[in-house]
Amino acid sequence: LPEDSVEEMGREWPEALVPTLLAFLIGLGPDKPNEGSNEGAAAERVRSSALLLMASALRQGRVGDLEAVASLGGEEARPGVSVKLGLDILVAWACEAPALTPEASAALESGPFAVQVRRCVVVSMHDGAAKEQRDAAFFLVLALFKTALGGRWVLEPKGSATELGSTSILILSAALTEIRLMMDEALMLSDAAFTSEAGKCPRLLLDPDERGLRCARLSRMLPVCLRILELSIGFLCEADDTSGDAMGWAGFPSKSLLSIQQILVDMAKSAVEFLGDARRVLESLVRHAKPLAGEEASPEEHTFLSRLCVETAQALSCWLAEEELGLFMEELKTSNCVPFLVTLSKYAQDNADSGPAPNDQANDVLVIWLPIFAKLLEEEGGALMLAEDGVLDAVANLVTRQLGPALDPALDPALEPGLEGSTSRQVVPLLWAMDILTGLVSGEESSRLVVSSGHFQGSLGDHPAFARTWPCLVQACAVLPEISALSAPGLASLADHALALLLLLERARGSDEKELPCEAAIANFLDRFNRGQVEAELEWAGAVALTRQSSS
Repeated sequence: LPEDSVEEMGREWPEALVPTLLAFLIGLGPDKPNEGSNEGAAAERVRSSALLLMASALRQGRVGDLEAVASLGGEEARPGVSVKLGLDILVAWACEAPALTPEASAALESGPFAVQVRRCVVVSMHDGAAKEQRDAAFFLVLALFKTALGGRWVLEPKGSATELGSTSILILSAALTEIRLMMDEALMLSDAAFTSEAGKCPRLLLDPDERGLRCARLSRMLPVCLRILELSIGFLCEADDTSGDAMGWAGFPSKSLLSIQQILVDMAKSAVEFLGDARRVLESLVRHAKPLAGEEASPEEHTFLSRLCVETAQALSCWLAEEELGLFMEELKTSNCVPFLVTLSKYAQDNADSGPAPNDQANDVLVIWLPIFAKLLEEEGGALMLAEDGVLDAVANLVTRQLGPALDPALDPALEPGLEGSTSRQVVPLLWAMDILTGLVSGEESSRLVVSSGHFQGSLGDHPAFARTWPCLVQACAVLPEISALSAPGLASLADHALALLLLLERARGSDEKELPCEAAIANFLDRFNRGQVEAELEWAGAVALTRQSSS
């Protein structure tokens, strides 16, 4: 059947289709029979088509069909039947984000389906399981975590022989072990790709095909395992069930919660260590990646490891946002993790600027860490770390580059109310960025802290990064009255933050506020503040007092 007709026909699949396809796939045998032969290739095409039809039929939400598939790896698994077949079918179904009714979700969460899937995952994550089967199990866990079932399908029912939370701990422990192994392998593959010898060109050590396969698996599986741990943090933060029964992860026994916390702490420490080691490997690649046999050196070594670093940084930021940063301050300092993240962000931005089209994700490394950088300001020595490790420059560049484009659409008369939805991805990072700059310039350390960063050495308040933001802040203040009249509170808040930061910068520099080219913005701000239309957060750092003083 043509692939584009499957969804159309999927609305009318008969009830007998899933059992028929299931029997057919079981009879077809292993995933890749007679690999390399024409018969094997044909069988694999047929198998892929059958899986596609099966996933389409399962999306009708028949609980019985899903339970039949899950039983392949459950207690009723038949001898010779591949557990991975059940995993592949369920992954194909769950990856399409099926729309489940509340009744179907409840039946799947607490019925035979959840029992069989838990057993299938546990069996597949055992050390003796094949790597392909383990990978499929991780894919299934992530896919189910992202469906309407969330993390509830892993919860053991009351009266079960196993303690509540045991399955979750096993899954997270297996994911952490896999993450550590893959991080070590990624460093080894990147470090062994080129070896410098005195007076010689770098020498390729690994077979390119073998290395390509291993790198492809790492690029595919490391983000999956990291995402599983990342989502588990959200499940732990969810409230208990509204019925009064502690059905969520928050209802785990204290022993289970402590075990999960330790797993997440170990993940964070492994991530910090990996980023520090990756930084050294990438620096080595930059030094030794000379042309081989007269050809241009490929940037694949950089992009492969850099992508893994970005994924690792995202998972690490999710945990650090919930954990007390003081526990990791020393690790962040000794590993040089923070300046490395800034370098990754700059590398991504340079590649985006030179590419055929702009990349909206170019600043993601920096953006996802903005809340952590803001949190670092509260730690002892945090301001100095941000100033000397390049964060201050990177954040100032972010504001300088994106503040104008974020506010410009607000002045387009063709746009309808609710226009800020299209710019929210820019607004939120910019608010974080200006909060960081505000915290740095208004803190007690801004005048007495001596910073040595690049070619600059002086007090934090005199850092040239602040001066670079001046023109874009003035432009934002110039359009503040027009923006505040629109039904776009996010954009108005952005302009208000720009005004407050501008005034704080001038106070730090000792300038006369009467010379500021933003009298209309100050008057508009004070008028809305007096009427209670300005966010309470803007009272930080004496910004309101400064606007009153400036207007008088």
